[in-house]
Amino acid sequence: MTRTPFAALLALATSLLPLVPSLVPSLALSLGTAAALSSAPAAAQELVQLHLRGTAAAPPSEAGQARGFPHGHLVEIEIAAVNTSAVLTELILHLHVASGTTGYELLQVVAGRLDRLGIPATLTGGAKGSAAPSRGSLWIESAKRVHIRLGAGLSGEIACAEGPPAAIKIHPCAAIQGEATVLVAASTAMVLPGRRPLRGRATFRTSLKGEENSAEAATVLWKAATEKWVSDRPGTDAWRPIKMTSGETITGVSVYLAGTGDWGLEVTL
Repeated sequence: MTRTPFAALLALATSLLPLVPSLVPSLALSLGTAAALSSAPAAAQELVQLHLRGTAAAPPSEAGQARGFPHGHLVEIEIAAVNTSAVLTELILHLHVASGTTGYELLQVVAGRLDRLGIPATLTGGAKGSAAPSRGSLWIESAKRVHIRLGAGLSGEIACAEGPPAAIKIHPCAAIQGEATVLVAASTAMVLPGRRPLRGRATFRTSLKGEENSAEAATVLWKAATEKWVSDRPGTDAWRPIKMTSGETITGVSVYLAGTGDWGLEVTL
């Protein structure tokens, strides 16, 4: 085996010494970058718009009550988001609200609770003239999950403003039975090299009637989207849009749910 003379090794080491100071900062920078990446959120901040409209007017539940008599009822609003301390935080509100409660009033309560938890959110809407508003929007930063259960005069829409969701779930009625309409809309883009994206949109509408679980409701969404949407089932009880059959990417998705029953809508990012 050929051995390198000690004198040659010493000369090589001496020649490398001037390079050490320049290598150390580069190594420190690389380690610092790796540390920053490891501590960064797994996904970019997500902006979600929660839009509520209408007025609570649940149907009578007791036998013998006259039809049209106003009743309050239970609504659910759940939001998971990263707060200003970079901690994933969850707000769960299951509220029995009085008849006549508006969607905007609900959003005011939610906005106040989110502020206490340090979750950035902006409430838009408000009174126009002397009439009390019945609708409004809550823009939630760094959202990871939004769930609503309304019905009985109240309806809601969840819009993923910066990209497609990871999953959409429809939960069957709980206390108030009835049909529902689901409207799904997407903003699309055809990305071409060296050119600005070609913008487009896609929509579909479907109905929910006798679905008894979230898996059946997800199947309804999947079938309604089959013609123009490439989608999958991230779980047996969920549906997810991926892209359009034309090759266009999806840059944002909104889901609107309205009906007489208290169906639930959940979007995960």
